[in-house]
Amino acid sequence: MDYVRWIEALDRSFDLFTQRIAQHLPNILGSILLVLIGWLLARLLRAAIILIIPIAAVTNILIVYPLVFAITSISIFFRPARVAALPRAA
Repeated sequence: MDYVRWIEALDRSFDLFTQRIAQHLPNILGSILLVLIGWLLARLLRAAIILIIPIAAVTNILIVYPLVFAITSISIFFRPARVAALPRAA
């Protein structure tokens, strides 16, 4: 008789555990995906701007300065996203 109650209590605990996992898993995965998407987007934007710089330098050297500013601004965003996405294994 006690085994039946113990199994029922264990079943309720497992149901509660799976319910909590189901509630919090989207938040955890969403945070991880947001960091990875931000990291990827920053890398792609930086690469695109870096590819534009030689063309801009030939066309008009004054266009290069805003592009370098844009790269620096994106890098400020990129570094924390990279550290969050790829933590050091110390």
